[in-house]
Amino acid sequence: MDMAEKAGSGWVSVRNHKSLRIAGYYVLKAIERDLIGWAMTNSTMLVAPLWGAERMLVLIPIAIAFPGKEEPPIVIDMATCAAAYGKIGNGATEKREIPKDGRLMPRACHHQS
Repeated sequence: MDMAEKAGSGWVSVRNHKSLRIAGYYVLKAIERDLIGWAMTNSTMLVAPLWGAERMLVLIPIAIAFPGKEEPPIVIDMATCAAAYGKIGNGATEKREIPKDGRLMPRACHHQS
């Protein structure tokens, strides 16, 4: 962030990482210095679209923060799915039940409760 303050813009790229769990943390650090923060990552297809039966979308955290002059900053911290992939994986490993809205169901089961 020191470089971003000096140059007016700073970009960081990381590859071969396992997870970006705290995207919001990084953008809040940018806000502390009156900078715009933007943090996100890429992924493989892990998420089915609404009512879908196949994985077609990527699961990515997205965090963006814009400082405000006299107003509070605008901070957006979200993901592209209802449940974090790691939480679903941990639930399966720990033998906890995964909610129906957090897993893919066979097409025939979509309308069953």
